Amino acid sequence: MLLAAILSAEIVIGTGIATDWFWFGPATGASAPGGGGKPGPNPNPYNETILGVWAGISYTGAASGYFTALQGKDICGHCPAIPFSDYNFSPPVAGFWFYFNVTSNATLYETISNFTVATSGANPGLFSPGFVACCYPSFESTTARVGFTPNETVGLAAFVHAASIPDVGPSGFVLYFNVTSP
Repeated sequence: MLLAAILSAEIVIGTGIATDWFWFGPATGASAPGGGGKPGPNPNPYNETILGVWAGISYTGAASGYFTALQGKDICGHCPAIPFSDYNFSPPVAGFWFYFNVTSNATLYETISNFTVATSGANPGLFSPGFVACCYPSFESTTARVGFTPNETVGLAAFVHAASIPDVGPSGFVLYFNVTSP
């Protein structure tokens, strides 16, 4: 009886992992979480690649230079990468996650906000910002603003998506992630 229960549990868990019931991503090594929902058309039929995510920051206060990780640097550690089909949307979208750390070198409490994304190529609005989630390791809440105490490092995750990605050949895309402070 115990053996039957163990085997049943193994079958359920193995099937769940292989079919993405638990939102871990398919066992085939996909790069990001998808989700339940019904399969639909592939929003990235040409398997176009995101080559990098370049960060930019605009300082609106008198001080500047205290968020160096966001000053013209590629913040996508796993790029180049192919966006995944996210069936949590109807119709499905091409979704892309990127994760990055930001350290404040300011002597006072500072914030970043106004998260936007632009895309290289003929259509700068191809990818839309979905949300920014805070904070590593759990990324439990989406946020419109992140605050930093002096010398604090915060791990963030960002999700962007496109309704449909056109064929651009081997050139792929670069994303430009922009924020403001304060």
